[in-house]
Amino acid sequence: MWKQHFRMPYAIFNMLVKELHPHLTRRDTRLRKAVLVEKQIAMAIMYLAHKGSYATVATFFGVGKSTAYKAIIQVFLCMEMVLLRRAVYLGDYRQVGHNRREGVYNRRLSKAHCVVERSFGRLKSRFCALQCGLDLSVESIPSAILACCILHNIIETNGEVLNGQNTSPETFIIDPRRYLSDDEEKRLGEEIRDAFVEYFNS
Repeated sequence: MWKQHFRMPYAIFNMLVKELHPHLTRRDTRLRKAVLVEKQIAMAIMYLAHKGSYATVATFFGVGKSTAYKAIIQVFLCMEMVLLRRAVYLGDYRQVGHNRREGVYNRRLSKAHCVVERSFGRLKSRFCALQCGLDLSVESIPSAILACCILHNIIETNGEVLNGQNTSPETFIIDPRRYLSDDEEKRLGEEIRDAFVEYFNS
């Protein structure tokens, strides 16, 4: 039941609470009691794990919408501050023993493309909020996406690998006014490719 709601083992949730507790603890005021750290983190994770809205999360946890929204954003920002550098990092894309410049480019591009595709598929399968529009302010969306990446990496590092696929492919709108001729497309493609070849071999 826990995994169905939060898409992670309870042990990882406890680890998150321990790591973020000093940064999310708030004092009670005369008007209201502070929301427990455990509840703040649970609200943020449930928001990401489902296609619902922060209003739905507020109802589920019995708090006001503004309280839920503030708590969710605070958790995202706290995760970014405390866990980002430890949980999200670039792979080491290094290749040795290749003599042909374009061969290096092709292998690196292909490898990167496959990794990115699989990563996005698993990420969107685990956190369904990424499959629809996030009902957050524009300024808060990058933090929400970073929170998904942080949680996903922590969960998979602890052995909970998800082999999901992207179930909501992007829709692309093509503007006929921006079509290029075959010769122009070929020339532009060669310029871009040459630039990448130079970059990956530098």
